[in-house]
Amino acid sequence: MHYRYLVILLTALLIFILTDCSGVTSKAAQRYTPHLNDNVSYLDTADNGFSRGWRGHERADPMAWFDAHTHLNKKCTTLALAKEAIDFWRKEFGFTDITGAAIIGFPGSGLFDYAPTDTSIAAYVWLLPDNPDIKLIDSLYREKRIKGVKLHMRKIYGSGLDYKIMDSKEWHAVYEKCGQLGIPILWHLNQRHSSPELVYGEDKSNTWQKLNYTNADVLKWFETVAKRHSKTNIILAHFNFMGYDSLGALLDRHPNIYTDGSSAWLIGEYHTLTDREKSLIGSFAIKYQDRIMFASDFSYHVPDPLKSTRYRVEHYQSGIRFIMQLELPSKVLSKIAYRNALKILNMNQSFVGF
Repeated sequence: MHYRYLVILLTALLIFILTDCSGVTSKAAQRYTPHLNDNVSYLDTADNGFSRGWRGHERADPMAWFDAHTHLNKKCTTLALAKEAIDFWRKEFGFTDITGAAIIGFPGSGLFDYAPTDTSIAAYVWLLPDNPDIKLIDSLYREKRIKGVKLHMRKIYGSGLDYKIMDSKEWHAVYEKCGQLGIPILWHLNQRHSSPELVYGEDKSNTWQKLNYTNADVLKWFETVAKRHSKTNIILAHFNFMGYDSLGALLDRHPNIYTDGSSAWLIGEYHTLTDREKSLIGSFAIKYQDRIMFASDFSYHVPDPLKSTRYRVEHYQSGIRFIMQLELPSKVLSKIAYRNALKILNMNQSFVGF
């Protein structure tokens, strides 16, 4: 009998050690263990294990980074201006191994003259809600000037319009056409509902107070589009401003939906992710490793010689820093860094551009 009580006491003591007063697992018990580079396991057996343990600390590091969501400034209306802007920033970002980018431009942009000259980029044409121009898409694609279409709902919300203007026969023809051509739609679908601190001083919640529908209403409609056009790949920008649980469920329901982490996966120079964050977000990244893409939402432009480029460079660093802090397995990191984007854009996986 005393032995039984002793076992109960020791068990209770062990639980106390492993948990704090609130019942949360202690820091020691929840410490995150990073994934190591594939080279580590290789060296454990290569050459009969001669180099076992050498660089045994090595973390995964992708061969390259391909930015799946960038823009070309509206002022770059000629091939020369497009080239000047892209050439300048590719040199500025050279240290990050950015080897290419998907770049968005409006009809008439110099981007579409430049794109055929540079195999390291993929051009998207941005169509506004009142311009479901299927002939333009077909023409630009046949001339090898685009590899995708960009759609953005902000103008609809900001003007107090009905989002179902994107449900017209003409727009469904666009969605269908993209599937037929095998090119993706990069879609800024839902919109932030947040305080000014999160969006550089602009109160995004005001927009929704003027509308008689919500993000959830728009998403519910969008899912009917994704289901109807299941052969069309759709990339939802900025994680669609959704949390990991709801976004994961959306990806589970629709195998033709992808997403990019621009605006979401950022962290400052003096900050680090906690073990809990690494575990939570890393698990999400591993589960949806074939559906997530690195992106920055950067805007290529001809620089003002009087303005510093430091802020722009730091923006890139903060995105890459976030992903690297997740310390993902080698194959997962490579997919998110560049492989997924190159695959969905049907691009050659060579890194000679940037």
